[in-house]
Amino acid sequence: MNLTIGEVLQKTTAYFAAKGIESARLDAELLLAHVLGLDRVGLYTDYHRPLTSQEVAAYREVVARRGRREPVAYITGHKEFYGLDFTVTPAVLIPRPETELLVETVLEYLRDFSATGEEDPPQVIEIGVGSGAISVALAVSSPSIRIYASEISQDALAVARENIKKHGLEERITLVPGSFFSGLPESLLGRVKVVVSNPPYLTGREVAEGQPEVKHEPRQALYGGPDGLAAYRQIISEASNWLRSGGLLALEIGSAQAKDVVSLIGETEAFSAPEIRTDYAGLDRIVLAFLR
Repeated sequence: MNLTIGEVLQKTTAYFAAKGIESARLDAELLLAHVLGLDRVGLYTDYHRPLTSQEVAAYREVVARRGRREPVAYITGHKEFYGLDFTVTPAVLIPRPETELLVETVLEYLRDFSATGEEDPPQVIEIGVGSGAISVALAVSSPSIRIYASEISQDALAVARENIKKHGLEERITLVPGSFFSGLPESLLGRVKVVVSNPPYLTGREVAEGQPEVKHEPRQALYGGPDGLAAYRQIISEASNWLRSGGLLALEIGSAQAKDVVSLIGETEAFSAPEIRTDYAGLDRIVLAFLR
């Protein structure tokens, strides 16, 4: 007699736990739902249904991949971020829940800006668009803004383009191939309301000692140079050329980087005193600074 959905979930959860996977039950559910074309609620609606031999074979394949610590999002090809569905591949960093705080912080600022009654739509630059998660979430939530998003990886640009199209935002998000601010239209100089980025900020040691899943993600989206600050130096040194007076520089940071990033911003003397915001775990996560 074939195993039921419930039995398979129990066995897989135990297997993942033995492999040191912290989210063992959740991962077992997400992968089985993916194989069966159900949502997680559907698994429990059909909890006692026996699986066919073909379903078991397909599930074993994805379970083996997860057992080798390949991230669930790369196996399913999807990741939810800010309540939206995103296509992801190994060409892009997997969107993290803590990055939603960066989105919410920028949206809070944009709402305040809209309340001033200025007619021109706010211009936003994202540096390092990756999957497009930040830009898409901002554009969906703030219909008036226009976003220019740069990205050096052609493979990542393809993923971002797919996600922008999926959410019908081709007219409002412009992808710009290139590193940092290169390639952006000069007409934006001094006119941008927000520069936002979740840049690579891990040191080589942090990449090497990170969770096994991290080794499946693109190194250039993770490695921030010997001290993890290379991208911040570049972004901070150029951002003031693009922002308008009072414009916002919003950066996600590693939990131990606040002091260094604040110092880099202070060295420019172009910004007011930066603000640090913590994530839901109480860790430093966002640095904000306004152009004088």
